[in-house]
Amino acid sequence: ERVFTHSLLVKEGEVFDVEKVRESWRRIYNLGFFEKVSIHPVPTSSRKIMDLLVEVEEGERTGSFLIGAGYSQNSGWEGKVQIHKDNLWGEGKKISLEWEFAKNRNDYDMSFLDRWWKDKDLSLRLSVYDKELKYSGTENYKKGKTGGKVEWGWPIQKYARCFIGLRSEQIEISQVDEEPLPEDLEEGKKMRRSLELTFERDTRVRDEAFNAYKGSYSYLFMETNGGTLLKGDLNFTKYKAELREYLRRGDFWMYPILALRLRGKLGERLPSYEKFWVGGQQTLRGYGLYEFSGDKVLLGTVELRFPLSKNMSGVIFVDGAEIWDEDPEIPEVRTGWGFGARIMTPIGPLQLDWGVGETGEGEFYFGIGQAF
Repeated sequence: ERVFTHSLLVKEGEVFDVEKVRESWRRIYNLGFFEKVSIHPVPTSSRKIMDLLVEVEEGERTGSFLIGAGYSQNSGWEGKVQIHKDNLWGEGKKISLEWEFAKNRNDYDMSFLDRWWKDKDLSLRLSVYDKELKYSGTENYKKGKTGGKVEWGWPIQKYARCFIGLRSEQIEISQVDEEPLPEDLEEGKKMRRSLELTFERDTRVRDEAFNAYKGSYSYLFMETNGGTLLKGDLNFTKYKAELREYLRRGDFWMYPILALRLRGKLGERLPSYEKFWVGGQQTLRGYGLYEFSGDKVLLGTVELRFPLSKNMSGVIFVDGAEIWDEDPEIPEVRTGWGFGARIMTPIGPLQLDWGVGETGEGEFYFGIGQAF
C-alpha cells in the first residue's frame, strides 16, 4: 500500500486526468518491483464518479544472492558477491551488501534506502564502506578508504529530483613494494569531508522487457571537500554532468533501441587518487581498467540494442573519450568498439562485452547490474 500511496499521482476526489494516470504507471513500473502493471477505470453507481483499479504482478527479482566472476587482461580475475533485497516488507525499502575483489582491489559496501522516509516524498540513503585499491603502472601506491555517507532526496518537478549528501571518510596512502609515491602524495592518513549536490531528471519509459526505449535521463552533480565549513584535510571540487537518450521506432519491445550517452567531468585541485579514471566496462571498452586518468574528461557512447528475447538482448557499441591531464590544452583521444550481450536472470541482469581498442587487441568484460 505504501508503494502505491506515494507513486500514484491521482488522488481520491480529484478530477480524472489521463496524463497523471500514465505518469503513475511509468513511476510504478520503473521501480522494478512488478513484472506487469495495469491501471484502468472502473464504473460506479454514479456517472460522475469512477474508481481506478491498479493490478500488478510482483516480480521475482526484488531479492537476490549473486556470485560472479570475470577476467580482463589488465586486472586479471575479478569477483563479486552481492546480497540485496528490494521492496523490503512491501514498503519500497532496499538493503544491499556487496563484496568486490580483484588482484588490485578489495571493496566492501553496505547500504540502505528508504524511498519515502517518514512516509513523505523524501528519500533517505545510508551507506558505509571499506575499500582498498592498488595503483600500478606509472604510479605505484595503495589507497584505502573507510567511511560513510547519508543522502536525502526530494521531488522538485514532475520528472525531477534534488539530492543533498554528506560524506566522511578516512583515506590512507601507503607504498607498494617500497616504490616512491607520486610527488603530490604523502604516506599516512587523511580525513575527507564533503558536501554533494545533485539534480536529476528522468523521463525514461520502459517496455515489458524492462528496457528503456524512449525518453531521457540527465543529471548535474557538484561535490566540494574541505573548506571553512566542512573542515577535513583535503580541499578539492568536482563537477559532473550526464545526458542519456533512448530512441526506438515504434513501441513493440522486439524493435532495436538506439541508446546515446554523453558524460563530462571536471575537477579542481585534485590529488592523484581523486582524478577521473577512464578504461573498462563503465567508461571506455577496449582498454584496461583505469588505464587513463585526468582532471577533465569527456565520454561518449553509442549503443544499438536488439532484443533477442525478453530475457536477452545483443549490443553493438562505440565508446569515445577525451582526457585532459598533463597538457590542459590538448586532450588525449581514445576510441573503442565491440559487441556484447545483456542477460536477465532470476538473480539479476548480467552484462557481457568484448571491446577492441585502437591497438586492435580485445578485452572481455563481465558486469552485474542494469546497463545505462
